[in-house]
Amino acid sequence: MGTQYKLYGCEFSPYTGKVRAYLNYKQASYTEVFSSALQYATVIKPHTGVMFVPVLITPEDEALQDSSVIIDTLEKRLPQRSITPETPAQKLACYLIELYGDEWMTPMPSMHYRWNYPENRDFLYGQFGGIALPFAPEYVKRVLGKKISQRFSGYVPKLGLTGDIKAAIEQRHEQLLTSLQQHFQRYKYLLGDRPSLADFAMFGPLYAHLYRDPAAGKIMRAHAPLAVEWIERLRQPINDIGDWAAHDEIPPAILGILKMLFEDSMPLHLEAVKRITEWADKNPGETRMPAALSGIDFELLGKKGSRILLSAPIWKLQRPLFLYQQSDDKVAMDKLLKAAGGFNAMQTKVKYPVTRKNNHVVLI
Repeated sequence: MGTQYKLYGCEFSPYTGKVRAYLNYKQASYTEVFSSALQYATVIKPHTGVMFVPVLITPEDEALQDSSVIIDTLEKRLPQRSITPETPAQKLACYLIELYGDEWMTPMPSMHYRWNYPENRDFLYGQFGGIALPFAPEYVKRVLGKKISQRFSGYVPKLGLTGDIKAAIEQRHEQLLTSLQQHFQRYKYLLGDRPSLADFAMFGPLYAHLYRDPAAGKIMRAHAPLAVEWIERLRQPINDIGDWAAHDEIPPAILGILKMLFEDSMPLHLEAVKRITEWADKNPGETRMPAALSGIDFELLGKKGSRILLSAPIWKLQRPLFLYQQSDDKVAMDKLLKAAGGFNAMQTKVKYPVTRKNNHVVLI
């Protein structure tokens, strides 16, 4: 079979990693194109109107942008080897963990370990310099990459990754690695012996930042070698698959991740819903939301910090929220949410739902 899809992205993009691992698992026929500055100018921006990867070009020349949009679309077109359990608790867990992986793991521990550790710099300068001049000598890439990197490292203080929060981030990450090391002594994947959406969502940041970057990679290899093996499994074609855990079971490690979600990041998402509601009440008829809301004070493991609050994660929050609220069978879901400390949060009503239009998150 000839190539059907083209994936535009790069190795150090967590969302590209999420999609790449998914395509490999689905046994989809595709080629990957490194997203250099030329590709951004000639393919990505003209096809999508934005400067974000990954972008998947379909055989029909349709451009799909955003990892969740890509996966949702392909799950309908390539239904074999579904990545979403049909049982209610496991299905809800998948979408909650996608929220955690995409909207907490990627911007918080990933950015901290990437930019707050000086030993990463030469590696990262070379990676980012390769976007502008992929065929240049390494020393040229590093010089250029240093300039490009300043844009990304500038988000560190905006995300509150300073002061005591840095120590809290590392404590939480060590807890996660310990839990995953114990989990993979029993299971091959997060929900059993078959990959699910939860695996691909967590794979993105854990691979692109926390496995590949020198500082975080050293920590992972020392403290969670079985998590390293899980990453390397998902990087390869997977031929034999087992089953998800029987009887809609939620393994302890997954419950632990959900507890982290509801304790650490859910307060930020719910505050964003509140502020967008207030904004929409004052701006009737407006659909294009402000991307960044005013700052917010937050806590992590008792440590206090301040950061910007983003509106786009509301779209990712709606996925598990609406799945739960629109379900006719909440018994298993309620049991899971109460165990994870998230029952009250999931009762939140969204007055102004959002959707994606032309690759922007907008009010419906």
